[in-house]
Amino acid sequence: LLETIQYGGAMAAQELASNYFHAPPLATKVVGPQFAFPLSCQMANSFTVHNNRLALVGDAAHTVHPLAGQGLNLGLQDVESLVRVIRKAATAGMDVTTFLDEYETSRQVQVNATVAGIHTLQRLFSLQNGVMKHGRSFGMNLAQNIAPLRKALVQAACYGI
Repeated sequence: LLETIQYGGAMAAQELASNYFHAPPLATKVVGPQFAFPLSCQMANSFTVHNNRLALVGDAAHTVHPLAGQGLNLGLQDVESLVRVIRKAATAGMDVTTFLDEYETSRQVQVNATVAGIHTLQRLFSLQNGVMKHGRSFGMNLAQNIAPLRKALVQAACYGI
């Protein structure tokens, strides 16, 4: 009954939106060697170095494992934030590194929040007991089918909190 409620609602919502699900093609053979690499998450202690004269962006500042696909988004947010503080200084006729402390602070907050979210998702999806699996599926279906919630989650992932 619980699965019917969860998946039935999700499927009905997709049918209403005319977004029919198509299963991916079936893999029939392995054509190359299989390999694995460890998932990692690292973050620099500071995103500015050399007495706030140099800013680290993207993978130089932080690397996150691809669980939530947020590495590129974080890097693009870094660039946007850095451009904003450089423009602020240049517009005021100041040294372009004047406001790098603002860059440091804003990026530390955002990256820490994103990393915490990724770790929470990893922990949530690693739980395999029946109640948690149904709760997780129910929550994912809610996020998918409640437009304001879905929009807020996409906004946070793409543009930060």
